[in-house]
Amino acid sequence: MAPEEHPVSEVQVAVPTACNLGESPSWDGAAQKLLFVDINEKTIFIWDGSSTETIRLEEKVGAVAPTSEPNTLVAALEKDVVTINYGDPQRPRFKLLATTSADHGLPHEGWRFNDAKVTPTGVLIAGRMHNSWRDGVNGRVYAYTEKNKLKIEEIMEGNRIGLPNGMAWHEGKNVMYFADTGANVILKFETDSEGVPKSIGERCFTLPQDDKHGPPDGITIDSDGNLWVAMAESGRVACFTPDGEELHTVELPVKRPTALTFGGNDLATLFVTTRVESGDSPSADAGAVFSVRIDGVKGAAAAYPFQL
Repeated sequence: MAPEEHPVSEVQVAVPTACNLGESPSWDGAAQKLLFVDINEKTIFIWDGSSTETIRLEEKVGAVAPTSEPNTLVAALEKDVVTINYGDPQRPRFKLLATTSADHGLPHEGWRFNDAKVTPTGVLIAGRMHNSWRDGVNGRVYAYTEKNKLKIEEIMEGNRIGLPNGMAWHEGKNVMYFADTGANVILKFETDSEGVPKSIGERCFTLPQDDKHGPPDGITIDSDGNLWVAMAESGRVACFTPDGEELHTVELPVKRPTALTFGGNDLATLFVTTRVESGDSPSADAGAVFSVRIDGVKGAAAAYPFQL
């Protein structure tokens, strides 16, 4: 059965950034703010619905997420996991939480953190990628909790993960879904009581290789347990059942969406980050964050906060 065009209320530019590589949208439900990054421009954005605060860094930032403390983010950089205080001048701006060991690859060797999210119980799961992933250099995935005190643990070692990307949890089933962009596949992992995936995952579905299905990048989950996937090179997002049946698509006025999350006070707005476009006719709003209102669809939960 061909996928349906789901009734869409509106698609519009929410945040008119011109990100080189917009990524990691995360809805902070407590603060009612959208967090996202421009990886290549080393910038974190905090959008409150009307204005945008920016935090410039000295290295690339793969992902951000809210924490259990107000005005404090957790960020995965090139090799470090840090917290960033953006609201209290009396506290230090940055705090190092954990760092990956040198034998796991250094930034000058082409390694950096890519996507990262927090489990329903507050554990950070972060994927790390190599610039040569297209040439077969596999990525790595880590778990970190504050109680580990500077120790970051590699997980999912029994899997060959090409390019670690989007993650989403189905709380009622103790399942984490995971996008491997390098393999063009969505994987499913059983999780432990903290939402951390167990070592070996199973293939949910492989995306078709055609002009409507660019490789999967970011993913999120709606209140019906369906997965929304950013198609990295095809200008659209698509909704799939966990078994891989394509239910709906939403066309965007750009070619390269990267990641997505549900947000807003009713969790009924899908925010989609995008990236720069090359070639003769780049889209006018490439690099912006889009908001999509889809009739009858809302997110399962706001971003889970990292527990400090």
